[in-house]
Amino acid sequence: MNRLTILNIVSILTILISFIYMALNWKVLSAGEGWGVIGILGLIGIGILGLITDFLLKKVIANKLYLNLIELLIIILIFFSIPVEI
Repeated sequence: MNRLTILNIVSILTILISFIYMALNWKVLSAGEGWGVIGILGLIGIGILGLITDFLLKKVIANKLYLNLIELLIIILIFFSIPVEI
């Protein structure tokens, strides 16, 4: 049975939003040397890494409360480590 967890949901949302943003802003992201596209692909990679981590943690941790608390800590660490420029 596939259990939805916090990391699973956030990873899927990260991948979907990244693809949508890339599709809507392709001209801006690919302008110049295309580093915007590389940045978005990095975010998609973080989402995929989150899905893999979620899969492995589900196999190791049986208690759903502990699983979600550990995954919430992982999400906080990852997203506060990504620099945001305004």
